[in-house]
Amino acid sequence: MPDRYWGKFEGVVVDNDDPSGLCRLDVHVPSVLSQSTGWCRPSLPYAGNGSGFALVPPVGATVWVEWPGGDLGKPPVWSGAAWTSGNGIDGAGPGKILLVSPKGHRVEISDDDQSITLKAAGGASLTINADGIVLDNGQGATVELTGATVALNGESFKVG
Repeated sequence: MPDRYWGKFEGVVVDNDDPSGLCRLDVHVPSVLSQSTGWCRPSLPYAGNGSGFALVPPVGATVWVEWPGGDLGKPPVWSGAAWTSGNGIDGAGPGKILLVSPKGHRVEISDDDQSITLKAAGGASLTINADGIVLDNGQGATVELTGATVALNGESFKVG
């Protein structure tokens, strides 16, 4: 075994249910350890006392693991995640910021469409764009706010 393990090592999440609520992961990194790492602390873009950015990869996800100073005796850090072939997010690309939960709930910020959309996996959605706001229950009922007009279910009822 080398004295130091520098850089990022690919691993697979084996447990993400951190009992301390700190977004730690237990990861199997086969190129370094025969067993899992134990709890890896996250390296996050923002974390503070009771606030921060908390996204926890699901069990089975591919993540990158590092050891501070390359020292296996120090608690490891997971520093990011990666998709494997065929496991990316539908619609991802330049001009969009997407956040999609494992169950399919979605937040989409699109510079291309100049819109923000919140969509539940069941189909209900809220879209905000330069034209106005559309609330859709995913079952045929809509509320549209455009200029000074409020439309319920398209043309069936209009105010304004």
